[in-house]
Formats: sequence, C-alpha cells, structure tokens
Amino acid sequence: MKNAASAPRNKGLAIVWATLAVTLFIVYFDNNQFWWTVGRSITTLEHPLVVSAVLFTLLFGAVNIGLALCLGVRGFKITAAVTLLVASITGFYMSEFGVAIDPSIVRSVAETDAREAATLLSISFFVHVALFGVLPALVVASMPLKRQSLPRELAGKLTLIVASLFVPALAIYADYLEFSFYAQAHRDVRLFMNPVYPFYATGQYVAELLETHALPTEAMPNEISRPIASDATKPLAIVLVLGETARADHWALNGYERDTNRYTSIRDIVNYPNVIACGTSTADSLPCIFSPLTRDEFSHVEAARHENLLALMKRLGVDVRWVDNSTGCKGLCDEQDLVSIAGDDDAALCDTHGCYDELLLRELDRVLSAGDTDTLVVLHERGSHGPTYHQNIPSEAKIYLPECTLETFRDCDNQSLTNAYDNTILYGDKVLGEIIDYLELLEATFDTALLYVSDHGESLGENGIYLHGFPYVLAPDSQIHVPMLFWASDSYYEHAGVDRNCLDVARSEPRSHDAIFHTAIGLVGARGDGYQPDLDILAACRRTQLLSITVAKEEDGMTSARSEIN
Repeated sequence: MKNAASAPRNKGLAIVWATLAVTLFIVYFDNNQFWWTVGRSITTLEHPLVVSAVLFTLLFGAVNIGLALCLGVRGFKITAAVTLLVASITGFYMSEFGVAIDPSIVRSVAETDAREAATLLSISFFVHVALFGVLPALVVASMPLKRQSLPRELAGKLTLIVASLFVPALAIYADYLEFSFYAQAHRDVRLFMNPVYPFYATGQYVAELLETHALPTEAMPNEISRPIASDATKPLAIVLVLGETARADHWALNGYERDTNRYTSIRDIVNYPNVIACGTSTADSLPCIFSPLTRDEFSHVEAARHENLLALMKRLGVDVRWVDNSTGCKGLCDEQDLVSIAGDDDAALCDTHGCYDELLLRELDRVLSAGDTDTLVVLHERGSHGPTYHQNIPSEAKIYLPECTLETFRDCDNQSLTNAYDNTILYGDKVLGEIIDYLELLEATFDTALLYVSDHGESLGENGIYLHGFPYVLAPDSQIHVPMLFWASDSYYEHAGVDRNCLDVARSEPRSHDAIFHTAIGLVGARGDGYQPDLDILAACRRTQLLSITVAKEEDGMTSARSEIN
C-alpha cells in the first residue's frame, strides 16, 4: 500500500512541464517587437527560417533557464508570476513605442515622477497587462503542481538547463556561417529579447547605482578658477535653458518647412544647426551635460567622481538656481537651489496635467529681481515630452491641426502626431522669445546671456520607433540631433570682449553637448587646466583670441617673407 503522506506529491503537473508552458507563453505572446524586428532583418538571408529557428531556441532557452533556477513549488510560482508580469509590462512598451528596455530606460523609469509616469499609463496598457500578465500569473498561482524530493527536482532542473544550452548550440552549429554573419550585422535584435534583456538592463543599472553610492561624497574638483578682477561694471545673469525632447530637424532655423521658430528668428540669436546629444534620455543627457567629461568619457559612475558644473559655479562665486518644470535636476543641484513648478496651482498656466513652460519666466523674474550678484539660472522645461504632446501647451498656442489626442500613437495618423509635436516646438520657441525679451529689459542692471539646448530628440514613428531612449549606438538621428542657440545682450558682448559677427562664421561647425560645460565656464570668465577652449562656442570669437590669431598669422607671414628673401 502506498504511503498516504507521499500521495499528494504525485498529483498535479510536473514543474518541468509548467516551466516549458510558461516559457512558451512568454516567447510567443510577450515578444511581438522581437519577432517584428527579426522579421525585418531576415528578408535578405538565404535561410531565413533557419536563423529564425536559432533565435527562437536562444530566447526560449534563456527564459527557460531563468525559470529553472528557482526551487520548490512556491519558488517556481512566485518566479513565474513575477516574470509574466514584468514581461507583459515591458512587452507592451516595446511593441507600442518600438523601444528597447536598456539601462538608460531603466534609469529613466527609476528617476521619473508621478506626473510623467501617468502619461504612459493608458487603458490599453492596463488591458494588455491584465490579459498577458495578471491572468496567466493567476493561472500559474492556482495550478496544482507535483511536489518532488530535492534530488529529483534538482535532476529535472539540471536536465532543463542543459537542454536549454545544448539545443541552441546545436541549432547555431547547423548553419554557423549564416547565423554568425547575421549576429554581427544585427546586434540590435538581442535588445528586444523580452524579458531577458530588461532583466539584464536592470542588473546593469543596479550595479552602477551601487558603485556610485560607494564613491566618496566629495567629488574631485576641476582645475578651474576665476580671476577676482573684472572690467565688467555689472553682474552677470546667465540663463541656461534645457529644452526637453526637441529634435533639430523640426526647427525652422535648421531648414524645417514649418515656421516653428517665428519668435526667435526675429531676435539676434546665433543658431547652431549641427549639435549632437550625449544621450537619448534625460536621465543620461543631463548628468553628461553638466559633467566635465566628454560623451566618450562619460559614465554615471565616472561623472560622480568629478565636480559638476553647478558645484563648480558655486565654488567660483556664482549664485546657482535650478527652476524645474520637468522631472528634477537628477541629483545635480543642491536641494536649497531647486525650485519645482511642475505642481504649481497657477490657474492661468497650470491644469491637472501640469504647468506650461511660460511659468518658468515668472520664477526667473523672482530669482533675478532679488539678486545683484553673478547668477546662473537653469530653466528645465516640460517642452515636447511625449507621449501626450497635446497636453504640454495651452489650447490658444495650437496652430497645427488636427492634432493627435489619442492615448496610443499607433491609433493616430502620422500627420496629426506631427502636428501635436510641432505645436510644442512652436510654443517652446515663443517661451524662448519671451525670456530673451525679459533679459533685454535687465540690461541696465545685468550683463545677460542665454544658452538653449535640448537634452535629446524624439522619434515620431519613423521605422516603427516612437519617443526616445533608444540605445545610443543604435539611436536614429532624430533622437540625438538636437537644437541649440545662443543670445547675449550688447553689454555682455562688450564687457566679455566677444565679437558678435564672428559667431555666425563658425556656427555650422559640428558641436555636441560637450560644449555646454566649457561654454558656461567661458561665459563667467573662468579659466584653468580643466577648461577646453576648443569646446567653448564663444572662445574663437573673443577679441583676445582673435588678436592672438592675427598676431600669429602676421608672424607666420613675416617668417615666410624672410625665407623667400633668404
């Protein structure tokens, strides 16, 4: 007679079969973007079905191994339920916006606020997660599973893991040459393996975060100082406007067919049409912009070792204020220097979705009206952040109609989506024009200057990609080519010794976010070994620099003349 205590172990489905079932569900239902990417990439291959089969075994094996690592019925159910929920969430956003969930996206999610997060939570999202995450997780949780002894369970798990490694290896071996060629040419495909790559990206983000927190609290100061003596008769007011999600090819100043710069184009600005961002998300771009490191040198860990621009300015005797209408200063500013207006209750400029960027001008006036010392004010805009572009600006500012107001991009035609986005660009230009007008009024008390740059660009459905945050090495030009402009008062040009006309000559040269740190240093007259004049957009047009170039040319000419005589 069988032992009654052992009978329950023989009832229900074996964990091995449950693991295979959950894996198959995830591979089939939560990887639409992965299979869509694969489908586009195999059209020119000699054996597309073979390569597809190899990719299937790789994805299936990776998910299978992750589920097989947990022990016990309870451990499997918890792991499977969490994996199903995560895969449904990441799968939705990957399919909806064509994005890859890399460490940059994970960082953006971790650092976002409730207002921004709410714009990404649609009815479609909740329906999708309920059907492909919650429902299957409940099925797994209620599923009767066989309980096995530890040795038998370990043997079954080991068999699963070995098979998950052996089958893909065998599949690759069957057509190694074509798959190796494919893997080299389409490295981006792995980024869409769900939830394998999102889990990997999360691990990368956590590891970087832990390493950053382990660093000394005092960052290494930059070798930059500022002369005490100055021939300026007035204090400086420098305004750095951080645009949000503006792409350069939707600026009329850069050749766009729509008049999206009708306000700044009639003012004495210098436009820089060839500027490349150092990230495709705010969470990456902002720390990079304020770091002394170039984009090639930048990492969040390495940037944390160095004094950022705001800390440097304060050390140089410049007052710093950060006025924010977005998601904060990403740890770059001191708490006492931060003014957040995103949740303001101004009846004219705020609604239930947030506040419009014109409110930044009110706070700018408060800061500069109360001070009489050199001041750097950072204005962080709400700008053109999606997906709800139509909510970012007041109704009277909407020129291009009809505009997309639906909760999912794919339900809108491309023209209405573009209209909604272009309205935000035009409104942002209006705000810039008002800021410049305000700074002109301060010329009696301040030497004023404004530098505008967007943190990153935006995809509007090109090649099935929306929003931003695509891995940098694979990012389309629309996400990394950003607008930048400079304006200064006549008194600033005079006291700083900058030739205004000279700036137009070199404005089309290739630039990047690397220029912001060193241009800001140059604006306040600081110098030192940490200052790179070749990255300062004004350096070549300072009269002292122009004089030295002229002298050098004259000396070269005299030397050449002597050589000819001799």
